Amino acid sequence: MKTTEQEQLLEYYQSQRYDEAAKLLKHVFGADPEDLKATAMLAYASNMAGDLKVAEAQYIKLSQADAKNIAVLFSLASIYAKRGNEEKARGFYRQVLAVDSNNFRALKLLANSLDDPIEKMQYLTKANQIKPTDGDVAYELATELSKQKQLTVAYQVLKHAWEADTSNYLLLKARLPLCVSLKKLDEAQEAGEMLLLNGDSSSFVINSMGKLAMEKKDFKKAISLFKVLERRVEATESSLYYTAICYEKLNDLKNARAYTNATIVASISPNTGSYYAMLAYLQERSGFYRSAQSAYLRSLQYSPSSNVYYSLGLLNDFKIKNKAAALRYYKKYMEGNLDEKQSTENISYVKDRIKVLSK
Repeated sequence: MKTTEQEQLLEYYQSQRYDEAAKLLKHVFGADPEDLKATAMLAYASNMAGDLKVAEAQYIKLSQADAKNIAVLFSLASIYAKRGNEEKARGFYRQVLAVDSNNFRALKLLANSLDDPIEKMQYLTKANQIKPTDGDVAYELATELSKQKQLTVAYQVLKHAWEADTSNYLLLKARLPLCVSLKKLDEAQEAGEMLLLNGDSSSFVINSMGKLAMEKKDFKKAISLFKVLERRVEATESSLYYTAICYEKLNDLKNARAYTNATIVASISPNTGSYYAMLAYLQERSGFYRSAQSAYLRSLQYSPSSNVYYSLGLLNDFKIKNKAAALRYYKKYMEGNLDEKQSTENISYVKDRIKVLSK
């Protein structure tokens, strides 16, 4: 390559005119150069210019010449990832790890490309062990650990990364709900206040602060926070449910019923049965026994529960005074899959009531 051509190529690189750099290289070395140095230059320029087909062909030649060239393997993985072929990209990340099993970048990229949670966890865990201060890996690993209810481990992962970079608000945001769940309420308060001071009043933060207020037994404050979501038309099934619980704790049964009804309307989850059971309990406490029975029966339509049959038995036995119905529900309760250790008293009581009502 002539000196003038080298200077021209350098100018193209510096001004990021990669398409013209690729044209120059093809002009000098041909469209499919045999020299590996020229091949590497054309592969790079074509890749940067977005000509992935040419870049792929040249990188494959380089890989065939040296199957352990990590830079080439990463380049091929990147090309396939850009094209949406994640499976091939993963194959090249695995080839990198076959050469260097502790390659942090390969572990991180492979983990992020995986759908299988167990395999994803394996690579994230190893990447975190190599570089525990990397915020992205710590966040992803903590998220996966939280899904598996390993909250203490998730907290420690985030703590190490946060201590290394206290300006990383993604880590702070992940710590907030974890601290609430682990009853680290002072840390949760600090995290929430920092996020709010830095302009993050997202529904995630407001909802988490509402849960924190509930943990502190400040139910009025929790309600005020959940109502922020309502005013912004961002209320969810869970925030409505938490609002209902807060009103119940404040003995405001009217609003508790209203928000439980709102929760049911918003419900799109398998929890609908338990929501109806709560509504039934609130109706019963309010003295609306027929409405309570209706809600208990609706609960059973969504999720059969021995506890609901027990409640129906008691309701009919002592409030509605329908002994035949009470007997029927008590028998249904006994037919359920009962935990005899946890339900010893209830089982004994129901057996006695069945004897009395059967006479």
